[in-house]
Amino acid sequence: MNAIGYYPDHCYQLRRLLGDGGLDPFPAFYLVERDLYPVQQLMPNCRLHGDPLGRVQLNNRLEAYRILAGADELGQIDLASAVYTAADGQRYQLQRVPCPHA
Repeated sequence: MNAIGYYPDHCYQLRRLLGDGGLDPFPAFYLVERDLYPVQQLMPNCRLHGDPLGRVQLNNRLEAYRILAGADELGQIDLASAVYTAADGQRYQLQRVPCPHA
């Protein structure tokens, strides 16, 4: 299930890219279709609680998709590499996963 790319109708876990090229063993966020949630909002029963942190803003171009929290940009998803770069410069690899229950 680890296809490269980002598709807005799928779900992903976002794992931090480490300085040595590896991945953090634990996800930091879940991207459920277009909604971004911190991992702390995933309950043991695989349900998400609370409001999303941000939402993917789609465009009709081959540009990066922005994730917004209201008017504030949280970061961007590079479509080809499926890497989310947060506003603070931290990078996360998207890995497709089964969608948690809403």
